[in-house]
Amino acid sequence: MADGEGKDLECRKTMDGKENSVICAGKATIIPSCCLKAKASDPEADAKCHSTVVSGWFSEPKSSSGETLKQVYFNNPMWPGEAHSLRVEKVLFQERSKYQEVLVFQSPAYGRVLVLDGIVQLTEKDECAYQEMITHLPLCSIESPRNVLVVGGGDGGVLREIARHSSVKSIDICEIDEMVIDVSKKFFPELALGFEDPRVHLHVGDAVEFLKRTPEGKYDAIIVDSSDPVGPAQELVEKPFFETIARALRPGGVLCNMAESMWLHTHLIQDMVSICREIFKGSVRYAWTSVPTYPSGVIGFVLCSTEGPHVDFVHPINPIEKMDDALEYRRELKFYNSEMHRAAFSLPSILKKEVEALRNHNLDMTIGALSVCSITPQTSILDHAKFPDFIHPVSNGNEFSSCKNQVFLFQNRVKLATRIAARSLPPERDNAHMGSSPHLTDGQAFVSPEEDENSREQRKETAVLMQSDANFQPNAAEHGNRESVLDKLKAVHLHFLAMEQWNSSRLKTCHQNYSASSTNLLHYLSLKSLDTEQINEELSVAGLLNLDTIHTHVFSSLSACIQTLLSSRSDSLLRITIPSKDHPIHEVLDTERLNLGMTSMIKKASFNQDRLLGKLQGQKKAHIMVTIGQEVVDNDVQVADLINSGTTIFRINCAHGNPEIWSKMISTVRKSAGLLEKPCRVLMDLAGPKLRTGRFKEGPCVVKVSPKRGPYGNTACGSHVWLAQQGSGPPPSHLSPDVILNVDGPEFLDELEIDDTVRFSDARGKWRNLTILSKYPIFSGTGFMAECIDTAYIESGTVLRVKKKKGKNKKSPVGFVVDIPPAEQFVRLRVGDLLTISRDSSDEQLSSSSTGFSATGDHRVTCPSGYLFDSVKPGDPIAFDDGKIWGVVKGTSFSEVVVTITHAGPKGTKLGSEKSINIPDSEIRYEGLTSKDLVDLDFVAANADMVGVSFIRDVSDIVVLRRELEKRKVSNLGVVLKIETRGGFEKLPLLVLEAMKMGNPLGVMIARGDLAVECGWEKLADIQDEIISICKAAHVPVILATQVLESVVKTGVPSRAEIVDAANGRRASCVMLNKGKHIVEAVSTLDTILNSQCATAKTELKPLILSSRLAELKSHERIRVARLVFMLLQDVLEFKVGKYETCKTINSFSQRVRWSKGLRGSIMIFPQKGEVWALYKNWSSDWDENTPDEVAGFKTIFFPGSGPDAVRRIRRDEMFRFSNRVQTYLLTGFEGGNAPKGCLELDPAATPLELFR
Repeated sequence: MADGEGKDLECRKTMDGKENSVICAGKATIIPSCCLKAKASDPEADAKCHSTVVSGWFSEPKSSSGETLKQVYFNNPMWPGEAHSLRVEKVLFQERSKYQEVLVFQSPAYGRVLVLDGIVQLTEKDECAYQEMITHLPLCSIESPRNVLVVGGGDGGVLREIARHSSVKSIDICEIDEMVIDVSKKFFPELALGFEDPRVHLHVGDAVEFLKRTPEGKYDAIIVDSSDPVGPAQELVEKPFFETIARALRPGGVLCNMAESMWLHTHLIQDMVSICREIFKGSVRYAWTSVPTYPSGVIGFVLCSTEGPHVDFVHPINPIEKMDDALEYRRELKFYNSEMHRAAFSLPSILKKEVEALRNHNLDMTIGALSVCSITPQTSILDHAKFPDFIHPVSNGNEFSSCKNQVFLFQNRVKLATRIAARSLPPERDNAHMGSSPHLTDGQAFVSPEEDENSREQRKETAVLMQSDANFQPNAAEHGNRESVLDKLKAVHLHFLAMEQWNSSRLKTCHQNYSASSTNLLHYLSLKSLDTEQINEELSVAGLLNLDTIHTHVFSSLSACIQTLLSSRSDSLLRITIPSKDHPIHEVLDTERLNLGMTSMIKKASFNQDRLLGKLQGQKKAHIMVTIGQEVVDNDVQVADLINSGTTIFRINCAHGNPEIWSKMISTVRKSAGLLEKPCRVLMDLAGPKLRTGRFKEGPCVVKVSPKRGPYGNTACGSHVWLAQQGSGPPPSHLSPDVILNVDGPEFLDELEIDDTVRFSDARGKWRNLTILSKYPIFSGTGFMAECIDTAYIESGTVLRVKKKKGKNKKSPVGFVVDIPPAEQFVRLRVGDLLTISRDSSDEQLSSSSTGFSATGDHRVTCPSGYLFDSVKPGDPIAFDDGKIWGVVKGTSFSEVVVTITHAGPKGTKLGSEKSINIPDSEIRYEGLTSKDLVDLDFVAANADMVGVSFIRDVSDIVVLRRELEKRKVSNLGVVLKIETRGGFEKLPLLVLEAMKMGNPLGVMIARGDLAVECGWEKLADIQDEIISICKAAHVPVILATQVLESVVKTGVPSRAEIVDAANGRRASCVMLNKGKHIVEAVSTLDTILNSQCATAKTELKPLILSSRLAELKSHERIRVARLVFMLLQDVLEFKVGKYETCKTINSFSQRVRWSKGLRGSIMIFPQKGEVWALYKNWSSDWDENTPDEVAGFKTIFFPGSGPDAVRRIRRDEMFRFSNRVQTYLLTGFEGGNAPKGCLELDPAATPLELFR
């Protein structure tokens, strides 16, 4: 065969699926085409490609029978123009399966060799290079993979390598040819040991059909270890197959697919990469490794990730060297390590050009110079702007050829070091230079982040900021200049547009209810990715906005600022067109149909809040949520008190109780809210996969009555005991008994009187007395407050008798103590103690006694969740009960974890049942919704207004939630994402955007208990502010939870720090309180804090009087202010508590009067002490310093007009008619003989004339 003819036959790309017909030695033979769609249509010709052993040699491709080494099929798909032979010592197995010819032989150089359809699949000597790389390249690139699918891989080698990853809980393998599995187990036992792993589930059959039946988002990783893409396996490299894989992967899931040799089949690689870039919206990379017995000695892999959390394939996030026992698991690693991982992505220049040529971002860019902004050099946990998912890469194509200037900005992070660089390409740089220079030479500032060989160890983020302006001058050195500020703001504006296009797929999938909100969130993240400190200073000098305070309406605020600077020009930013060959950026999302105006965005945020939490009544500014438990069942009084105190939302924790109890709780809430005509909503928190201590065995049903002792042990005062009929309700709110006893015996209680003595024998057999101090009517019957001056232990069933008085022989009735709850069981842990956590619930016990004290310092508790035992390792920190107790893991086994306590209270700290366990530094991945959550969700969807989703860590958790809500068809059920883990916080923008794909009302709860433990106490304040800022940008209401006013709830007395913390809750839409003894008082306190008008407390504390300077004015000046004076003085009413009067006109009020709508359109005024003194009759300049008086507790209803039938509503602007409009002066007392010192004097004469219009 001639050289030219041979070359013509090499590896032709025939995308139309046609086969090549060639003439070999005068015979017409159909040769399988080496292309993506090649198929051998002639079985006989196809059989000639199957291997046979001739004269002790195996050849790939085979020699023709009878004409050894004379005729060779040079255009064999895998070996175009060449052949590869191995010496055969012995044929061990040769048989044809249902799908392919299977051959196993012994080779002196490579050991046993497996051949399928004439192509070497593996050898004992070099299988490690292929098996280890195809497995660990994807699995080490994602954090804690759990569910993995292997397509093909019947030899078991990939399974063996997956087993090294302890985080993997389930391994599915789908192999079509069962003979390959049997042959591997018999002749390659070292590979086939992967089938012995209990996590492996084998499916024999067609992988395409298997994937079609797979639930969406099931797998974290899929590894396709198929035979070469010709013949039966060609379907596994075509577009439909990749689409089914993408569907089966979770957001941020990865695929690793065998991708042929870069030396022989470049077009195959190009085809696969092109298809994958179209289907997978995340990263797509090509890697390679060396396998001597494969064609050309090289094999490649295509690695892809789905849209979701960013995957950096080049730098393993999950290094195998840091995994326990992974290097030596069953067999030591022979080939793969983290250095080989990174090196696998280093491509030869010629292949890099081919692969990079496929990149096409379709970015519409207008170009200018930029010396404005840089990516914020943050390295802390709070850097939400660093999401590489939101930052588009820099294009290396010719899309910029029509632009006059180009500016690229990028950031390289190396631990704590940060380098910022910017580059402006001058106008004379022509197209040819741009096209031939994908990255700049040494010394130039910008380098493509994927091609810089010196920065492969660094994490990179790239943003492109561009701007176009015909009159723009690149040099912006003079800061503070308005033109410079304008240029910079326009660059930021175009950065917004570029980010919109890069994330258009995310925005388009959001529900229409959140179209504007998701866009505003993206604008906020775009702004946060820039260092705005310098431009903020310049804006401040120019008297313009602050970019750090425009969360709710980012785009409109920026546009308004630019319009202000452009006010002297004819053009408008909103009319600037961006040139593009195909479509401009602003048409990608068709943002003209989105109303991003400031007013619209503020209304959108308010609408989203009302839709989730309900409308606030009156002038209230925030909702109050209260956690309730079983104690409210049938207790209408307590629920009514909570509602009257300001509670608008009730929270039920599904971790406690059952549907029967929840139904009663909800029924009580709905009933009380209906009677009070104050609507309330119910939030039910799903328990989630939270780690908790197990339940202790129930303690004895006994309660201790203990009097207070003096310094010498004498009784200082007795213990107060409340006695009441069972089910009669709680004691009055002003009483604080030490012990509450429910008594069965109506006759006994009816005969009790003040000063009676009640005798009983306690659990120890000692006789004790109760003296009746007082008697109170309660909700159902009568209750008594008694005193006990001796220590007593009272158990259920204790008999109570009234001590007979002298002269009375009648036998007194008896009462029985009932329903004493079991005593709380716990262990008391001290620093240095050992705590054993057991998986087996049969180990549930106390260390020593019911007090929880252990003389040896050894304690045992249980944890029902297996996540703990699978995740921790010696040296890991561990926290209990929201960080009250800390320890370090000393040792682990399958069923136990031993912890050394490192932090506890000086006298020890109690650890009880169902207390939280946190392992902040351990690699643990929870399931988003547990099986219990799915069962509870049915009840929640039918009975509650909102569902709280606990322990969200990843986008896949939201995907599962959305699917479950769609199954139940509950589009109006509010969804509250509880942010209580570090992963949930770091991925908050992605979580919110994913949740916005649902149309359900959406909110976020800041669960500060677990969040502080996971992220660190010192960072909690910054984390809270960051979450609130992100949610404000997304127009998502925020619920602030955990330890708000905790001292008030428990003791009734607040701490100073708690008051300030509660006041900061005004930034949130809702503040949550946990249940406690003084919960009603806490709600009332919080309601006052959240809705008080403390912002102008200084002016509220000073009365306002009219200036006597008015009489000194000239006549024409008096005319100017006559209208205002008339408005202030005419028909002012005299206040009387509880009285209403009818007046002809409604006069002005100070802006701090509290008011609400009354009956028949009237206005109810509620001034409080120290608030308002604005309305008085018969004003006179003779008032002395004691006038006007502060009046407490007004409740006055005004009916304007001639009578109650002629009422009208007071317009809101009338309520504030003169507030802050009249000039005021602080009086010192020296202005006149009766000048009221410390009052504010109103001076209408100094009021600007334009205000009177």
